[in-house]
Amino acid sequence: MDRTDMAGGPNARRDQLVSRTKTMLSDGVPLTLLLDLADPAGPDSAGHFANETADLAWLRPRRDQA
Repeated sequence: MDRTDMAGGPNARRDQLVSRTKTMLSDGVPLTLLLDLADPAGPDSAGHFANETADLAWLRPRRDQA
């Protein structure tokens, strides 16, 4: 018997991650977002925001700032 298939073994952990990833992808989470979140250093948000234009009209000030 391969002990790596027992609960908590490497194969069980991998299977759990594969299942969760498939669920997120089928629910519409973009693959690129999952890849960014999987990066130990995190996504390069500052780089993305510096190069992307955005329509900020939908943002509203918080009540304590209004």
